[in-house]
Amino acid sequence: MTLARLLDRLPVGTLVRRAAMLGSGAAIGQIAVVGATPLLARIYDKSDFGVLSVVLAVTGVSVVVSSLRYEQAIVVAESDEEATAVAQTSGLLVLGVALISAVLAFAGGDALASFTNSDDLSTVLWLVPPTIAVGGLHQILVSWATRTGDFIALSRSKAGLGISMAATQLLAGWFLEGPVGLVAGITVGWIVGVVMLAPTTQGLHLVSGAASWDAAVRYRRFPQMSLLASLLNRGALEIPAIALAALHGPEVAGAFLIANRVVATPTRLVTEAAYQVYVNEASRLQRDAPEELRVLYGRTLKRLAILSVPPALFLATVGPSVFELVFGAEWSDSGQYVRLLAVVLVAMLMTQPVAATLWLLERQDLQLVREIARVALVALAFVLAAVFDFTPAGAVFCYVIAMSAGYALLLAMCRTVLRGEGDLAAPSDLAIV
Repeated sequence: MTLARLLDRLPVGTLVRRAAMLGSGAAIGQIAVVGATPLLARIYDKSDFGVLSVVLAVTGVSVVVSSLRYEQAIVVAESDEEATAVAQTSGLLVLGVALISAVLAFAGGDALASFTNSDDLSTVLWLVPPTIAVGGLHQILVSWATRTGDFIALSRSKAGLGISMAATQLLAGWFLEGPVGLVAGITVGWIVGVVMLAPTTQGLHLVSGAASWDAAVRYRRFPQMSLLASLLNRGALEIPAIALAALHGPEVAGAFLIANRVVATPTRLVTEAAYQVYVNEASRLQRDAPEELRVLYGRTLKRLAILSVPPALFLATVGPSVFELVFGAEWSDSGQYVRLLAVVLVAMLMTQPVAATLWLLERQDLQLVREIARVALVALAFVLAAVFDFTPAGAVFCYVIAMSAGYALLLAMCRTVLRGEGDLAAPSDLAIV
């Protein structure tokens, strides 16, 4: 029985069935990535993973902003013709960002390699522009498939992306030296994701330049309102790669990347599923029984706190020993980082599913404030680590404190808005330029 037929038999509503489709594809892809990690750790060096972490930081931020968030407007466009125009605008922007990245890679690649102490970075910079291009294109096609409701294609794309990335990295590691195979795996993964979404593009066609421009003007609030928040959100996650490489070298950045992947990937799968369930129920209560939303928030937070304790205790106590057993003695420092990241695991599990509370209550202004504060906290953490010459573990500890403080701030904002207390200004009181 195919996955599609199995999901069609679920005795649940359309929303849950679609969430299950997407979740299954994401789970398969992420399981492939995490499952391949112990093998990759025996094929590649820590410095190779350090170079990968720097490339992921650069491409991760670039892909998110490559279409200036216009791809979000594809889903809500009033007509298919208008959505097509937005998609074309988004594609042209992605192409422009990819070309700019090629110029920057050529002109500033050596400076970035020097800043991050990554001599091998120059061997993979040629992969950055095409990775940004296909990553941005994949982002656009995901929005189009979401608009058309082709969730089976989205699920297959997520699964294919993870599987092809892991397979490419494993195979390339046997034939190529250095970090080229790791970075090429990212590029190939995005390409496979795009190819698997290609059948959903039947309704797409070229439109006139005037139509594309009109769409850009019509939906200009997406870059105005979402671009900065998206950049800050991604930046907070990518700062550690650059900072650790600059402070302690690519080996430390590589060890942190592996530790963070092992902790964050399964956590993300859980939080995304819980997020979908919470948003479904919270949005209904916001419309029909707003006074019950605070009860749902408190009940969900309590359950998530209970859920987070066992895995966090496991990581904090026996995590380093298990990590060393699975990955090898040379990765023992990653095991120590896993122990520290257990605190972030608790914060992520508790916070991310209920983070939608602010935008459900139309407090995107507070979301932006929180993103600014989190980036500032993470940056400050590594500045302090540099000023006081902390060890790598000390720098990671500062990062953990900063991230935990950012999550705590989000919970405090949600609680205050739900209770209607404090001096937080309402959106109507804020001037947005």
